[in-house]
Amino acid sequence: MIRLIILASLLSLGFSAQAATQVDLVCACEIRTNSHTSLVLKAGIRNRDTTTSANLRLRAIAHESLSNFDSSFFTLGFHQFSSTLAAGASVANSEFKVGLSVPRNEPFYITLVLEELQTSGSWSQVDSIRTRGQVTLNQAGGYAVSSSSDDFQAPVFFDGEPSAQFSGGNVTISLPPIVNSSLTNTTGNLTVEILQANGDSIFGTNFFTAASQSLELSLAPKTQSTAGTVTTAFSEQPNDGFDFFLLRVRDAAQNALVFRTVRVDNGSIATRSFTLPAIEILEDTDGDGVSNYNERLLGTSVTDANSKPADPVVDVLVYTSQGAAAVTTNNDLQTRIDGLLATTNTI
Repeated sequence: MIRLIILASLLSLGFSAQAATQVDLVCACEIRTNSHTSLVLKAGIRNRDTTTSANLRLRAIAHESLSNFDSSFFTLGFHQFSSTLAAGASVANSEFKVGLSVPRNEPFYITLVLEELQTSGSWSQVDSIRTRGQVTLNQAGGYAVSSSSDDFQAPVFFDGEPSAQFSGGNVTISLPPIVNSSLTNTTGNLTVEILQANGDSIFGTNFFTAASQSLELSLAPKTQSTAGTVTTAFSEQPNDGFDFFLLRVRDAAQNALVFRTVRVDNGSIATRSFTLPAIEILEDTDGDGVSNYNERLLGTSVTDANSKPADPVVDVLVYTSQGAAAVTTNNDLQTRIDGLLATTNTI
């Protein structure tokens, strides 16, 4: 119940604001690993507006506190839809594979954000939902590499796990499909390399190239390669501490796009696996009128209809400006406020 306790000054009645396109996430939603270098974003979207949306994208972000508004956050990956969404139309709940870029090594909360492109060229959040719990992210073992460009946030990734077999002076590399999820960027000719390094990353370590082979392959936007194998010459160096062998993919401009550890001589290859369902804001398993999310917060059972929180009371302080009564029927501001609160209590 919402209860009025005092009447003061600054209530603006009857003002209008510029309406944004009403586009929503449709859940059940989920974020989970697809491979060490990629994620699956599961969601649907719908346009409840009477106008067609602008371009839309899903964005997975990692943040340190429960709310992404209370701390810095990092983009893990994007899915960019290829077209706008017509009024009243929807995208069925689907799974979208995206590259995974790891910002740093620590626990994060992860939120799924729906964004719309504005006429200014910037992206605006139109809906979001946080996933349940935290996950510890670690750069070890590989990830999809990002640049400062909005359309180059972890766009190239392995749709599966690569591996390598070493025999004498050769290495045979088994490649899963390599995906280019960018809407606009073409990779140019791709090259695969085996790097022998003194750490489990291509960043912040020392390494040398032990094998290199052109794939004679360029990926256009929103395309992927087929799985296959590549055999090439391999030259291992007997350097102490250089125990990590990393598979790196580079584009025509020699930029690193994605990497994955394929061999560790003293230790094991890092793995990454998690499944994060979205918090259940609207789901009500036991039908008691209180969402699972609120029941979890208040410590009642989500499966027992007899276990639910007491009805809450929210005290409301209303501020009004001089002359506010003049915009109400019969100059009756109190009746107008009582009506608003009574309507709110029925929702």
